[in-house]
Amino acid sequence: MKYSIACLAAIAIASSSFAVTLGTAPAVTIALTASETTGGFKIVDPDTKEVSYEYSKSTDKLDKEGNVILTTTEYKTVVSSYRYGNAQLINELYYADLLPDGVVKGWSIVGVTALEDGSSGLFAVKKGQEPVSIEVEILNITDAETSAGKETYSPETEFTTPVSYSYSRKSSLGIAFNGFEFTGIETSSGKYVKASFGKGASAIPYGAVLDGATKVAGINGTYGSSEDEYGALVEGTITTAAEVVLNLETLGFQFESVE
Repeated sequence: MKYSIACLAAIAIASSSFAVTLGTAPAVTIALTASETTGGFKIVDPDTKEVSYEYSKSTDKLDKEGNVILTTTEYKTVVSSYRYGNAQLINELYYADLLPDGVVKGWSIVGVTALEDGSSGLFAVKKGQEPVSIEVEILNITDAETSAGKETYSPETEFTTPVSYSYSRKSSLGIAFNGFEFTGIETSSGKYVKASFGKGASAIPYGAVLDGATKVAGINGTYGSSEDEYGALVEGTITTAAEVVLNLETLGFQFESVE
């Protein structure tokens, strides 16, 4: 997972003319479930009709004069679970008034990486709209990786040229975003690709290590906090599609031209 705090929003600035900025923006699919302990007794306020869930309820036994002679208290808890995915994240951006067009429909979640400097970030994007940055903090990462590659060096030009590279990796991640904090195991692989973007005389050559589809599974952590100050238990997966090179300008990102 490449989504660093030094995200693309920090280098995205207005440009006076259309340009080509190569990068990748694979779709990210969030599929989390948050579960927490709640009261098992449904209580409806007779006046406001508001519904609450209580951990206990008491019943009084009265004598003929109306005096309480016995109070019986019952206790009950249940587990309430709710799903959190792309739709919920986009709705949060909407209610926080962060979507430029003020419309939920049409927005998607992508992980963006610029090829030139490797800067990356998680964004909500929609055609014709300014991308919305979603802050993600990588708390820690530990890798176990196999890799192989080849490069050439020319003493005459003093250039080192990549020829090939591939890797297969498992990573233990700590992630925090939007009230979530959890760990998980990411599986990923990738290889060095040398190709051109575009056709004919306007084609732009590039060489980059592109990731295949990745998945963070075994997620275990918390979300928010409940009344008793314990966060909801979080489980689930986060998947990212394989990287394909495209022009980030077409997604609404604008970069300063490099002379």
